[in-house]
Amino acid sequence: MKVLLYSGILISFSFFFSILSPRIDHPHENQNYLFILKHQSELQNGDLIFRKGRSLESQIVLLTDGETEYSHVGLIYNHKGKPFVIHAVPIESGEKDEFIKMQSLEDFLSNENAAKFAVYRVNESSHKTCLKASTFAYNCFQKKYSFDDQYDLKTDTKLYCTELIWKAYKNAGIDLVEDRLCNLNFIVTSKKLIVPSSIIKSKLLKKIYSN
Repeated sequence: MKVLLYSGILISFSFFFSILSPRIDHPHENQNYLFILKHQSELQNGDLIFRKGRSLESQIVLLTDGETEYSHVGLIYNHKGKPFVIHAVPIESGEKDEFIKMQSLEDFLSNENAAKFAVYRVNESSHKTCLKASTFAYNCFQKKYSFDDQYDLKTDTKLYCTELIWKAYKNAGIDLVEDRLCNLNFIVTSKKLIVPSSIIKSKLLKKIYSN
């Protein structure tokens, strides 16, 4: 998820981020691989996986939100006996399109993408409900819905990361956001955004793992 802020703020923050961002000494050694090996079989359809990213966009999200340590979220979908992460993310290096992704756990939690992460599960919800939410997300991936860089909650074929999670569970009859929206004011307009803390604060969620 990225947030459009004033260009001056972006330029200033880019400078400080280049100084303060953690150095990745061994980018090919996945420090989260132990979790993947030990716990991937325990992950269920509809589990939410939050991560703290290392990109400039991730740092902007953290500054904008301010109430959680995570900048991005995806949803677990088990496919052919293996858990994948379905998530909406801006275009990345080497890509041409901003379609919703279905990504392996190893890639989603790579050192390059994730400084830390946590897995949450919808509490006291039936398997059928979580499967319905994850199937909604999978259908968005199959239909090649794109990333919503306008952050418009009214569009259903363009979704940003937290919006995808919210609408997936709304489709299954569960509101993980309720009224916890972040008001972001611009010079000529304002927007109400779903930020990671809008979801992670839900009383319907329970943490099942974090590093």
